[in-house]
Amino acid sequence: MKKRLWLHITAVVMTMVMFIAMAVPAFAVTETKAVEAQSVTTVIQGKKKKTIFIGDSRTANLRQVRHNGKLIYDLLQQDGSILWDFKWGATFADLTTTLVPRLELQGLDTIDNKTKIVLWMGYNDTSSTPTAVVEEYIAYYNLMAMTWIARGAKVYVMNVGPGGRMPGATKKQKQGYTERNKVIQTFNEKISVGLLPQIEYIDCYGYLKDTGFGTTDGTHYNAATSKKIYSFALNAIR
Repeated sequence: MKKRLWLHITAVVMTMVMFIAMAVPAFAVTETKAVEAQSVTTVIQGKKKKTIFIGDSRTANLRQVRHNGKLIYDLLQQDGSILWDFKWGATFADLTTTLVPRLELQGLDTIDNKTKIVLWMGYNDTSSTPTAVVEEYIAYYNLMAMTWIARGAKVYVMNVGPGGRMPGATKKQKQGYTERNKVIQTFNEKISVGLLPQIEYIDCYGYLKDTGFGTTDGTHYNAATSKKIYSFALNAIR
């Protein structure tokens, strides 16, 4: 109980600090490592029912399996009712200086009571331990959620999924991912208790641990797992 209270107080304080700091939003030029093309940005379509996925390369993989294997590394684009906002290798810094600002720039008037926003970030910030940036995530998630919920949107945070299960992994690599997953679990635990009650929490980590998963390189999920995650996320927000 004391731990949860401390995290909640910290989250509130960080939220207030970041609210002040973001009085003038920061924007950054996006670097692209695309094989397909450079980054893609389109004008968001009208005030229609939509789901927005914000994330890193794992989110890019979700779109990839929905588009016959076509992989784009940096994207803000709406495909039917799904709006994608992701960047390969994205960290907390990219979330605050690229992903959210460009979404706000393009989609300010389209985030309304027909909008669901799913944030799936954090993996690239768990490569070191301890992960101090988790407090910044909590504060920023709470700050942006208050903004979006005020417009009528529903906001969801999907926790960081596990790594590992890489084909042909050595004993050292397996041990490395075991340690990485411990950091991810700590990161997820802090996120889960620090979020405002208005934000819904989706336990992707637990789902994959229970049902199984596979990766191509220890980090990025294979096509079968990405399809499973995509369906899991959509079912969770219905």
